[in-house]
Order: sequence, then structure tokens, then C-alpha cells
Amino acid sequence: MRVEVLGADNETLNVNVTASDADFTRVSAIFDQLVLVLGDKLVLSSADSLTPNADATVWMIKLKDATFHDGKPVTADDVAFSFRFLADPKSNFGPTAFSDFDLKNLKSLDQRTLQVPLTHPRADFMEVLEGISYVFPAGINDFSKPIGSGPFQVVSYEPGKTAVLKGYKRYRGGAPPLDGLEIATINDADASLRAVKSGRLDYAVGISPTAARVEATNPQLRILNGGPANSHALTWTMNTTKPPFSDVRVRQAMAFATDRKALVDVGFGGFGAVGNDVIGQGLPGFDGMLPPRPYDPDRARQLLATAGRSNLRFTVRTYDAPPGALAATQLWTQQLAKVGVTATLDTVPVSDRYDNAAQNAALIQLGAFTNRSTIIHIETFLTPAVPVGISGGYAPPAFNALVAKSQSTVDPAERQNLINQLSTMLYNEGPYVVWGVRQQPRRGRTGRSRGGAEPVAAAVRQGIPGMSGPARPGAG
Repeated sequence: MRVEVLGADNETLNVNVTASDADFTRVSAIFDQLVLVLGDKLVLSSADSLTPNADATVWMIKLKDATFHDGKPVTADDVAFSFRFLADPKSNFGPTAFSDFDLKNLKSLDQRTLQVPLTHPRADFMEVLEGISYVFPAGINDFSKPIGSGPFQVVSYEPGKTAVLKGYKRYRGGAPPLDGLEIATINDADASLRAVKSGRLDYAVGISPTAARVEATNPQLRILNGGPANSHALTWTMNTTKPPFSDVRVRQAMAFATDRKALVDVGFGGFGAVGNDVIGQGLPGFDGMLPPRPYDPDRARQLLATAGRSNLRFTVRTYDAPPGALAATQLWTQQLAKVGVTATLDTVPVSDRYDNAAQNAALIQLGAFTNRSTIIHIETFLTPAVPVGISGGYAPPAFNALVAKSQSTVDPAERQNLINQLSTMLYNEGPYVVWGVRQQPRRGRTGRSRGGAEPVAAAVRQGIPGMSGPARPGAG
């Protein structure tokens, strides 16, 4: 089967440094993880059990029986190595994800049991592992043709072009439904759709909602949606450390000035939902009691006037990923004009959307976050260690204290109450206008079922089984 996924510059199968959706899709096929989100549920994958001590300061990870692609068993030592590898301070995960792991004192109790001591209680240990628990063979340092324990193994890899994989028949979950898989890089989603229609391509990831609507009645193709866990939360991310967005009134004005339904209609074409300024919508732990944010341009004008910003001007950094986001951003500038705000666009190529320096320099920009549970998004992206281009620089002491308290609270009801308090703070004063949650339309030819986790937006020829491909853990 041949798949095309949106890529980026400087591709690599080293998950610590890649910023490419194409490579994250490849990585998720090659390397197994301890924990995954499937649909709207958090499930154990290569982990057989996660067991805490009484106060959640020590956890035991019991592994399922599995082997790497070279036939060697997956062991507790491999998981310990993987944690230390992923915790590299320069990695996509290291600054925050493993901050509470006592990595020096990880202990293999037997071949399939790892004892993980923590520096303070983490009742949310399973959630912490979601999206960051790739398992590598101990000592791996060459990612040109890496060995993993996932359902597919590498035959060849050309960064920026393609990876050719073959099914691993000894995969612990059973042989995958495909004998072979090619995942190619593309930066034109519409071209991928044309390739699916012509038969040159079997599965296209990242098609536009407009294209999905046009092809909805095509009997040779099928639209597939990934569900909440494989959606993107689309935001306007504001730099709260600099004027004008250091003023909470201006941030609130942006929220009230946004006609979310209109943006979702234009940008998502029916494949999504209106956002409500907190990430995690549709997933366990989301505070569904937050009132829907109304579109209230009069309130927005009043807030701007009170803040002395009635004739506000700024530039929005944006790009067209996922497809439809640029059209929504263009519409947003028209909505802002109705409250006296002049917004111009700095439209960057899709391949440049993860440029850290440019993200950190922007006052306000489009964000496309993988939709993760609220608390995991907070712990991953809203801490003082995270670059301002992603966090918006939002990390007030009271917020940080609530995060720490939620992490050490074992009682589920009490912990949920703390998460709801954090959600309320984000709703009232946070760095995001979460204007929509885009469920990814995928296109496929009718006939065969797909296996594995739901991928990011795709088009598949009917009769072709699918493959696993969660979205990247970062934001853009």
C-alpha cells in the first residue's frame, strides 16, 4: 500500500528531533508504544499493566511478550533506555514529559518488569506515557534504517521522499493486515487526492475538507474520520509576555470577536466542531460544563476600548495546515475588522510551520495541536520550560500550583475537580482562542477495513486496509 503524508524539511526517523507529520506516521508504524489513545480511550499497548504504590511515587511497568524486528526480546532494560533517550533536553519530549522521572534509579526487576521511581507523586502516570512512550532497542544511535518492535519494519528510507516498510509477521499484536507499506512525503494534499483517484496512491493523509465534500458521492472513495484523539485543536496562540496580549482584556476580546461556527464551516467543511478555548474536547477529563463561548463583537469592542486598544493592529503568522486553516484565518481577519482590529497575515510555507525561531518571534499565530486530554496538554505545553511560540508564555504561579497538586492527587474525583479549575483559568485568561476541533477527513476506496490506530486526515482507495499514524506530539 502506498500512502502520502504532509512532510517538512530535515526529515528523520529519530522521533526526538523530527518535526514532520510524515515521519511521525512512519515512526508510529515502526516503533511500538507502551500506551496509546484509540478513538476516545487511553489503552495499554506494549505495556501489559501499570501498577502504582500507595502514593503513586513508584510505578511498575509490566511488558507484554514482544520482539524487535531482529528477533531479540523487548525487555525492561530497553524501556529504561528509551525513557532516558526520549528525556534528552533537546528532544521533542525531554523538557517536560520526563521531568518527574527519577531516570538514574530506574530498575529492571526481571526481563519484563521495570520499576519507575518518580521525584513526586504522579497519579496520571498512564496519561503521561501517552504519546511519548516509544520503545527502542537499548543503545540505538542510527536512525537511517532503525529496528523497532512495531507492526512494520524498515526496508529503505529516503528523508524527504519516502520510507518503504514491510509487515513484521512476529508483531506481538499479530501480523499487520498489509505485507508492505510505503509512506511518502508530500506538501500538496490536493495532489495526493488526485493520486488516490487515479489509482497511483492508495491512501492520502491531509486532504482538505472541501475536497472531501466534493468527493463524498464518489463510489470509488470513502471518507474516514479519526475521532477526537486524532483531531487537531486549532488555535490563535497569543504571546502573553508582550503587549498587546499581555493584557488579559485583549485576549478576552479576541475570544469574543471570533465567530467560531463560521470559521469551522469555512475551514473544516463539516469535519469538526466549534472549540471552546480549552484543548481536550471529546476526550476523558474534558470539562464539559464550561459555557460555550459566544460570538459577541460588542463585548469585544468594549474590552478593547477599556484596554486602550480600540484601533489595534497586528500580524498573524499562519499557514495552510491542516488544509482549510488558511481560509479560516483569512475569514478571521474580516471578523476582527468588525471590532476595529486590523490584522495582516504572514503566510509561511507548510514546510516552515515548525520553525522555532519564527514561532517564538510571533505575537499571535495559528496553532494546530494534536487533541490530547486537557491535563496532558497542560503538562506538555503550558509550563515555563516550553517555548513561548507554543505556550504563549502562559504559566502563572497559581496555575502551576494547581498543576502540581493535580499530579499528586490520587483520588479521581478530586483530581478531576482540580483539572476543571485549570480549565476555567484557561477559559478565562489563557493564551489560546481554541476556535475549532478538526476531525480529519480521510479518503479511501470502498471495500476493505483498516487496521491499527486511526491516522491523521487521509484519503484511501476502497479495498485497501489502513495503517497506524498518530499525529505529531508537538504543535505548529
